[in-house]
Amino acid sequence: MKENKDSNRDNIQQQQQQQQHRELQQQQQQQQQQQQKQQQQQQQQQQQQEYLSISAALHSVTSPSDIPPARSGPACAAAAAASAAAASAAAAAAAAAAEAIH
Repeated sequence: MKENKDSNRDNIQQQQQQQQHRELQQQQQQQQQQQQKQQQQQQQQQQQQEYLSISAALHSVTSPSDIPPARSGPACAAAAAASAAAASAAAAAAAAAAEAIH
């Protein structure tokens, strides 16, 4: 009879330990999920900041004030073309960087 009680007590203790173990695993999983969510949020914030800085740089490069007013003569035309080419190259680089982020 005593052996049966001991066996029952051992079984109950074992079940309690298993339950505690499961609860601990669940807590660890929840903590991992929270950490992953935080990491994702941080990555999204970084990407948004990078996008905004690229967007601002692109806007400053391609603003109309950067392009000189048209004047007569081949030298002015060449300068205007070079300025436009530089602006489009900067725009392409910014677009490529934005594409790399996404």
